[in-house]
Amino acid sequence: MDGDGTEDLIWRNVQDGRNSVYYMANGVIREQKLLPQVGTAWSLAKVEDFNGDGKVDFLWRNESFGGRNIVHIMDNTNRIAAGVVKPVGGTWFMAD
Repeated sequence: MDGDGTEDLIWRNVQDGRNSVYYMANGVIREQKLLPQVGTAWSLAKVEDFNGDGKVDFLWRNESFGGRNIVHIMDNTNRIAAGVVKPVGGTWFMAD
């Protein structure tokens, strides 16, 4: 999440939409920070560096409204941009 080469943990509270990250170091929580809150109808579908800046971004999916998708471009814990990704209809599903 912070580009230090160590995998970090992302947590989501499905009751209120709060999100947080645990920055890890050698299997120990080094720091905890809150991430932007996202409504409870949304699920975190993908964590990936979508814009190539070396920092992870989030793809959120809402199955309740016909498969809406939103990408959050992140700078560590700050959302710097967001955009809607047009849903693909029919029998298409997101691949890993």
